[in-house]
Amino acid sequence: MTTGYRAAALPTADGWTEVIDDGFIALVGPFYTRTDGTYTEVAVVCQDKHRNRRGVVQGGLVMKFADRVLRISARAHSGAPTTATVHLDVHFVAPVHVGDVLRARPRGLLRFGRPRTHPSPSGR
Repeated sequence: MTTGYRAAALPTADGWTEVIDDGFIALVGPFYTRTDGTYTEVAVVCQDKHRNRRGVVQGGLVMKFADRVLRISARAHSGAPTTATVHLDVHFVAPVHVGDVLRARPRGLLRFGRPRTHPSPSGR
């Protein structure tokens, strides 16, 4: 078990708001959101508590982040109060390190009359 980790936060001056959730997200987060009026951007600061034995961030955090991004976008575009992930297929192409900030700006697409979301990395 890792002890004494220092929780990092994104600056509110840059428009970030912490997602308040007393469930699972409270354990793996904190996650943050901000909006520019059109898109909602989601972020998480990778902390020491997120690392595995190899010293890189657990893939599970990356997958939970992707899942959360998709759900935030799906709710925003559908107006539904809740959503569920039907399928999430992840292929890891590079490690994520403690101190990295994962950010995504999902955008909704309409296909076959049903909303679908696709997260887009918004830079490092």
